[in-house]
Amino acid sequence: ASYTQAALELSMTLCAVSRQIQHLEDFLALRLFKRTRHGVELTVAGRHYYARICPDLLGLERSTLELMSHQGVWQDWNASRYVILKLQCS
Repeated sequence: ASYTQAALELSMTLCAVSRQIQHLEDFLALRLFKRTRHGVELTVAGRHYYARICPDLLGLERSTLELMSHQGVWQDWNASRYVILKLQCS
C-alpha cells in the first residue's frame, strides 16, 4: 500500500492524502502508519483502529449506495466524481 495509490483512488494529491493522515494521527495521538521501502503499512495501533472502524465504513457505503438507488441517482452516478471508501475488511 502507498499514499500515492490512495491519492490516485481518491482523486486527491499525494500532499493532501499525507496531510489528512497526519491530521488524523495528530487527533488520535497515535501513529497509524509506518513507512517502509515498499510503501506504508499499518502499525499495531493502525491495525486495531482499522478493525474497529471498518464495519462502520462499510455500513456508510451500503447506506449511501442504497439511498442513491432510491433517489434515482444511481444512473447518473459518476464514479470519478464520487468518493466512496472501498475497504476490504476481514
